[in-house]
Amino acid sequence: MVGDGVNDAPALVEADLGIAIRATTDVTIEIADADLVNSNAVDIINTLKLSKTSHRKMIQNLGWAAGYKSNLQQKYCITLKSSLQQQLEWP
Repeated sequence: MVGDGVNDAPALVEADLGIAIRATTDVTIEIADADLVNSNAVDIINTLKLSKTSHRKMIQNLGWAAGYKSNLQQKYCITLKSSLQQQLEWP
């Protein structure tokens, strides 16, 4: 929901994403999830594109972190096992 006045405030609260245009009242800006500095409608599309790109990058980073961590855990377990075998003289 994109709002530009006081009458939009209830709808901005109920919306999944409320965007206020900066040239509006302070109440609408406080209630909205995001606000546009310029009163340009193209900025809404740019904001959504940026949001999707950021979300995609966060998912990629989580994948890399999980892979890296599991790889480190495997190396640590192999090192720990060989160290214990040497200390306890296991076959």
